[in-house]
Amino acid sequence: MEQMFLALLIFITIYLINLILFKALYKKQLRQNKRVGRYLAAGGAGDLRGELGFSIQSLVRRLGKSLLKEDRSAKLELQLLRAGVLLKSEEYIILVYLSVLAPPLLIYALTGNIFASAVTVVAGLIVPKQLLNVAIRKRLDKFNHQLPDAVSVMIYSLKSGLSLIQALESVANEMSEPIKSEFKRTVNEITILSRPKEDALENMNKRINSDDLDLVVTAIAIQSQVGGNLAEVLDNIVETVRDRIAIKGEIKAITAQGRISGIVVASIPVFVGTMILFMDPGYLQPLIADPVGWMLIGFSILSEFIGFMFMKKIINIEF
Repeated sequence: MEQMFLALLIFITIYLINLILFKALYKKQLRQNKRVGRYLAAGGAGDLRGELGFSIQSLVRRLGKSLLKEDRSAKLELQLLRAGVLLKSEEYIILVYLSVLAPPLLIYALTGNIFASAVTVVAGLIVPKQLLNVAIRKRLDKFNHQLPDAVSVMIYSLKSGLSLIQALESVANEMSEPIKSEFKRTVNEITILSRPKEDALENMNKRINSDDLDLVVTAIAIQSQVGGNLAEVLDNIVETVRDRIAIKGEIKAITAQGRISGIVVASIPVFVGTMILFMDPGYLQPLIADPVGWMLIGFSILSEFIGFMFMKKIINIEF
């Protein structure tokens, strides 16, 4: 029962600390719109820096910049954009550091158990990254499923006599998130920042990293160079995109057994260990009290991870 209490305490601590930090940095209002509004109201970047000079966000960013290299910051910024998380890379890295440092200290202060604190450190390292990857994957899947309808809206707009920019704006006005915000950002790049259409579309393609969107962007880029009827080109592309989505669904159904097998095989040691912990807590005491036991636990976790990655590689079909 004591071990179960520790596990529950670890989970609640990590969750609450991440929630509090996220609320403090994110607020209720969309940060992106708030930044743009302050920038336009201030009339320049210098005024904006003066307004934010003593804010919590500014302090966090300055501290985060000292912990991040420039290339790493750019990659992390792109990942946050793909996940739809409106945080700067400097803010996110501070969130990760605090999730690694604060929960173990709190757990140790409450329980005095160094093993539980070590487990909390590992969880604090893994959880933010995994949550970010899950958010990226979910947003990409939703975007890909919305893309055929978005291209259809563009086709109807072009056939009715609208320009490409107006067709993109129609998608931004009529579709839901996440495709709405991405197309709206692309339209703003073209109309407000005066970027070429091809560059703005390529920027969206880099942010989303979708093979299906790459087909659409490539078709538009080629048509702008060689000419032709863009509506007919997109009409052929949208059928290809729908076929790809159907094939992905079939592959997902076929490999479902392999994915479930990987999850079951990886979960069996955890399940068995939990059952033994409830039935005879003293049986696992040598694993926790003896350094050799810690080594065995670490080797078991590493073996579980390698086996899970091999299983994932087998069922991951790229086309």
